Amino acid sequence: MIPPRPPPLLIVDDEDMGWAMQTLLRVDGYSCLVARSAREALVGPGRQAVLAAFIDLKLPDCDGLELIRAIRRERPGLVCFLMSGYLYPDDEPVRAAEADGLITGFISKPFLLDHVRTAIQAAIRAARGKPT
Repeated sequence: MIPPRPPPLLIVDDEDMGWAMQTLLRVDGYSCLVARSAREALVGPGRQAVLAAFIDLKLPDCDGLELIRAIRRERPGLVCFLMSGYLYPDDEPVRAAEADGLITGFISKPFLLDHVRTAIQAAIRAARGKPT
């Protein structure tokens, strides 16, 4: 029996990063919904059922943390990861977002694909009700 495919992943980032993540994760059997802005995410892909969201801090129309807050108001249980090339895991905004439960984790850019794979596995465990 073929195991069911997990729901898609939401990627909110610039076109190049969205394409790269979508292409690389497709090899692992994941589908991705890609949005290039907060507005696009909120009216399109962000409304669909997704396993997890990977959201860049610097979006053209909104701070990534604000987008995560907006998404979590409608879907409080959604696993969200913040990505950035401007912050580090021990920077105050990241630590505060993790402490508040706003984000499940942080991925520094540039990143290794294994960092994203580890985050996806955490999202799968969370979806199954297991500790991340």
